[in-house]
Amino acid sequence: MRMYIIGSVGSGKTTLAKKTASAYSIPRFETDNFVWERKPGGNARNSEEKRNKLFQEAVELEQWVIEGVHIGWTDEGLEKADKIVFLDFPPERGRGALSNAI
Repeated sequence: MRMYIIGSVGSGKTTLAKKTASAYSIPRFETDNFVWERKPGGNARNSEEKRNKLFQEAVELEQWVIEGVHIGWTDEGLEKADKIVFLDFPPERGRGALSNAI
């Protein structure tokens, strides 16, 4: 399975991605982690070349769950996905609505 999860900040993308990847024992990726190199002293932005290379390596895998809000450079992931999930909750549900719904 190749699942791409998109939606606004706080819509539950990460929660759904974690639960899905765990349930199917497949790799999970956050698009933020292609953009940023996580370091204890603070994050550093990857070059576009490195970001694109990391993303390309992920989408070439047989199975994955990718989640994020980035557009443009992530189009290939949407094209290769078997399933695309768009999370959109009404504002009155509030931040973290998916966590409460699951």
